[in-house]
Amino acid sequence: MLKYKLILAGLSISLAGYAYLSSHHSDTEPKIIAKNQANTNANSHVQADLFFQKNEGFFFDLDTRFRPIKRSELLKAKQFSDFADAEDIRKVHHYQSLELAAVISEQLAEDRLIAKGPELSAEQLAWLENAPYSTNFRLRADFLEALTVDTNNLSYNYSTPHLTLVPESQAYYKDGKRAFIQYIREGALPITSTLNEEDLFAAKIYFTIGVDGVITKAKVGTSCKSAELDAKMLDLLANLPGEWEVARDINGQAVEQELVLSYALPGC
Repeated sequence: MLKYKLILAGLSISLAGYAYLSSHHSDTEPKIIAKNQANTNANSHVQADLFFQKNEGFFFDLDTRFRPIKRSELLKAKQFSDFADAEDIRKVHHYQSLELAAVISEQLAEDRLIAKGPELSAEQLAWLENAPYSTNFRLRADFLEALTVDTNNLSYNYSTPHLTLVPESQAYYKDGKRAFIQYIREGALPITSTLNEEDLFAAKIYFTIGVDGVITKAKVGTSCKSAELDAKMLDLLANLPGEWEVARDINGQAVEQELVLSYALPGC
């Protein structure tokens, strides 16, 4: 269990290798482990192939931006404890405020919705209810923590779980995540084998699986600072063989879903 004040430098999954991938965006990263974080992907087809592939020092991953939460789960959530780890929540003595904000292009949106105490406000609930799939958002709870059994000994603290709204059934590559990563790994090898970590940053490419199972809207969200490698990643996605199973909502209707391809060298 991570302590409240330990900053998680990475996506909200339990593998340490991936944590470093997002270390340059600490302004949007969680401060504590989110609820059910060990089960990070709601789609079993993706979960079964969850792994990282090293390629001449490079790491690759395919996932949602943050910890996924289904709309059916989101609609049941009424307070901060519905999003955060129960063991950490028990340490909270008194809530001060609860802030909700979208994460757009790796940054927190300027518009924030703020409530008093642990309960989501009507405005926050409405925002979550109407958020489209693949919305990335952050909740921030500011609170007082009891440092000892003497509740007069209080200290300020805060918690910031980050989540991505996903369909009831997520999109997945029919050949499996392992095959997807292997294809990217091998296709990028002529370039990645020649790069030095001093010249690179951790990178992310966002792309959407459409209702027809075709990749669309592929874009570089965070550049690795190698234009050649970023362009190669986009080209590999555009020419990916095989098929995708489309995402489906609670009614079984096909919907779009955004996924993220992450890649970097250790130390980036």
